[in-house]
Amino acid sequence: MGQVAKAFTVKRLDALKPREARYVEWDPAHAGFGVRVSTQGHKAFIYAYRFDGRFRMKTLGTYGGPGGLTLKAALSRYLGDAAKVEKAADVRAHGDAPPLELDPGAAKVSKARAYRAADSLAEAAEKYLAAMETELRPRTVAEYRRVLETYLLPAFGRAKPGSVRRRDLASLLDQIAAGDFREGEQGKRRPSKTMAERAKAVFAAFFKWLASRDVIEALPTVHLDQYQKPVHRDRYLSDTETANFFSSVDAIRATDHVKAALKLALLTGQCIGEVQRMRWADISDEWWTIPAEFTRNKRLHRVYLAETARSILGVIPAIPGTEYVFPGAKLDPGAKLDGPISLQACGKAVTRSQATFRKNGIEAFTPHALRHTVRTGLSALRIRPEVKNAVLNHSDGSVGARYDHDMYDDEKREALRAWERHLLSLMGRGAGNVVPIVRRRASGKRRANR
Repeated sequence: MGQVAKAFTVKRLDALKPREARYVEWDPAHAGFGVRVSTQGHKAFIYAYRFDGRFRMKTLGTYGGPGGLTLKAALSRYLGDAAKVEKAADVRAHGDAPPLELDPGAAKVSKARAYRAADSLAEAAEKYLAAMETELRPRTVAEYRRVLETYLLPAFGRAKPGSVRRRDLASLLDQIAAGDFREGEQGKRRPSKTMAERAKAVFAAFFKWLASRDVIEALPTVHLDQYQKPVHRDRYLSDTETANFFSSVDAIRATDHVKAALKLALLTGQCIGEVQRMRWADISDEWWTIPAEFTRNKRLHRVYLAETARSILGVIPAIPGTEYVFPGAKLDPGAKLDGPISLQACGKAVTRSQATFRKNGIEAFTPHALRHTVRTGLSALRIRPEVKNAVLNHSDGSVGARYDHDMYDDEKREALRAWERHLLSLMGRGAGNVVPIVRRRASGKRRANR
């Protein structure tokens, strides 16, 4: 009688040592059951078999270590898969096609094929940006493209979306924050925690979109470090600062368009970005209509232009070849019309001119502080909360507001006229009762209304 082949034992598996090349040790007692040993000594149980005339090799799991398989567990998996293959062969022998699930490696093969056919990260990014053209503002889409093409795609553009891990993004963001990121031949950039936060937000939006379409199974952007704490923008100009604002703007080094846009922002209370995108076609008599695609809440908004605002617009010449009140560079090289002034123009002008503003009694601020100033001033003038919301185009989440579709045009007109009179009084240009704007603690009801 011949010798009975001895099955694997734990002692035998532990004795397997790495070699110069990866190799497989087979279990003589179980056909197709073996252990693959890597050059680093890592061991994995495998099952080799034929299905539909094709050779398959399925990895059953790693041997030992945290989360690994014991010999007994691996043998149990092998016997289960071997039984499926035997059953499939029996069904095929009787002329019937076996169900796909009888192939233990079918899922892995299918997954591998799908992975190879999937878009690269660069291809997925193009689809994402195309989809966002109907969801976001054109300049927002352009900014997303810039961030992705500058930071993410050079490093991972050829990779599959599912292969990008949290550690990859964390390392990339760390480089941006530290200024170690290199772009082409331009060398290192200056450290920028702000840019790292902006890039992280763009990455998060992109990968969330991929996850919503089952392109990736897990989000690699969760639990990333915070590089910069959020800035709570509660700055507003005091009465003294407001009184000196127009004369200070006239004194700074900036274009006439930038100066006019800053003044209109204080007169109307609208976002500086919306002011900079103002178009001549949207101005009619005393009203400026902001299209829904230009507003943050995607709702059409009508802004009353008081006499001072109209006088500022009255001296701005309409330049042929552009539809914008404050034109800038072309939207793209092939555009027929000039686009609006850069969205960063007013912010950069204010930052660059802080010393001039301080000489005139105005401490450091950003253009968004002008919107806070109008809102605070309207409160001091005892304007009703729903009218203040209407003036600034704020969304009111209350139940009653959901059923209120009035534009409040009459009320907005009176509110902005009152605000204009207040500004002129502060500047000594007109008579009126000046109501001091002071910081005071709001009650719970007032905070809710705001």
